[in-house]
Amino acid sequence: MKTNYKFTWPLLASLAIMIMAGLTTTVANAGDMQDAEKLFTQNCAVCHGADRGGYFAPALTKERLSNTSEAAIRSMTSNGISETQMPPWGGKLSTAELRKLSALFKSTSKTKVSFGMEDIKKSLEVYVADESVLPSKPTYPIKDMNDLMGIMARGRYSTGNSRVVFFDGRTNRQVGEIPTTHAPHNMDYHPTNPRWAYVKTDSGYVYKIDLYSMRAVRSIRTGLNGPALAMSRDGRYVMAGSYSPHTAVILDSKTLEPVKFFELKGVDPDGKMVDSDSGMITGTPFADYLV
Repeated sequence: MKTNYKFTWPLLASLAIMIMAGLTTTVANAGDMQDAEKLFTQNCAVCHGADRGGYFAPALTKERLSNTSEAAIRSMTSNGISETQMPPWGGKLSTAELRKLSALFKSTSKTKVSFGMEDIKKSLEVYVADESVLPSKPTYPIKDMNDLMGIMARGRYSTGNSRVVFFDGRTNRQVGEIPTTHAPHNMDYHPTNPRWAYVKTDSGYVYKIDLYSMRAVRSIRTGLNGPALAMSRDGRYVMAGSYSPHTAVILDSKTLEPVKFFELKGVDPDGKMVDSDSGMITGTPFADYLV
């Protein structure tokens, strides 16, 4: 039995247009991925993790979002999510940028990121080279430096207006504030010198803070994400952990220069060696340990 299929020119033309449109979309999407990765790094990585594998906000990968449409992803990104720290990005990012991001989240897995010892060394910034010019006592009225209380102000988009705000805990008066590049998360005070404090941001920066003048004197990036921060009991060292990538570094507390770098690994329940997150670091006053 012979079957004849008749194709008309309009039908063939329509098929050709559909095929070309599909190819054009594929090429455009591939070209947009680099832009989307840059947008993610600039706007989303501080909360969702530099590798998109999740931090204190969830992962933005094809595995996690397999049952969520791109339209739904765009809607959540544009409008924000109530009762969470996810703000609306519709007024900050364009529709085209939101489309690029939703396509990235829907079609790709988390990425492999790195930030090693050389990257850390290169990130050191010195704002006050000669610390002898700093005031010898607080420049604001306070009865006892132990009354000083620091509040981490993340900012609406975790950047731009992120800062640490300081109050006199005895009077509840604000005595100063220090801006940070991204959302500050953790702070530790120097155990032997009341003028110094160290602030860690969710984007991995550590700031050395002069509490007398309320200004940052140095900063260094110790990783791409992670709140972990602690001081040795003698005040000589600061240790900072990175959630992404999975590393930790010991810094000289005076200069913030890196002294020792660690790649963190551990054994999972199946006995396999895997990367280990640096969720928290703790110092103890009873011995020279950082855990």
